[in-house]
Amino acid sequence: MNSLEANIRDNKTKGELNAIRNSGEVPAIVYGGKDENQKVSISKKKA
Repeated sequence: MNSLEANIRDNKTKGELNAIRNSGEVPAIVYGGKDENQKVSISKKKA
């Protein structure tokens, strides 16, 4: 099984999301089913 390291984020605007992308991370959402959805950012894989 693969695993990812994710950081919880609290961003709401496109500018903030673009800043995350420019820093080398990818914004994402983890859908929680019965739990609340969680906004995260995941580091890009480096070759």
